[in-house]
Amino acid sequence: MVRKMKDSGIEWIGEIPEEWRVAQLKRFVSIISGEYLEKNKFIDNGNIDVIGANGKIGSYNKSNLNKKSIVTGRVGTIGTLYIRENVWITDNVLSIDV
Repeated sequence: MVRKMKDSGIEWIGEIPEEWRVAQLKRFVSIISGEYLEKNKFIDNGNIDVIGANGKIGSYNKSNLNKKSIVTGRVGTIGTLYIRENVWITDNVLSIDV
């Protein structure tokens, strides 16, 4: 079966299946960056994970991300995606809410 295609209207995407539509990502998701937290504020036995670009980097006593979100690094190569809640995300991390 040959699928009917149409021009996406975006040069680098090219053709897409006829039944697809093109829309801006911001219409479907909210993306926010975390906040800077000095390492001297980390707490050895804190109950909140501090998440950096590559995962847990420490503990703290309060969170800046309280709802379940997709979390990934904002700098360097995007690595692992996490689904987390009740964590502190640093300024090297993005939270993506669908």
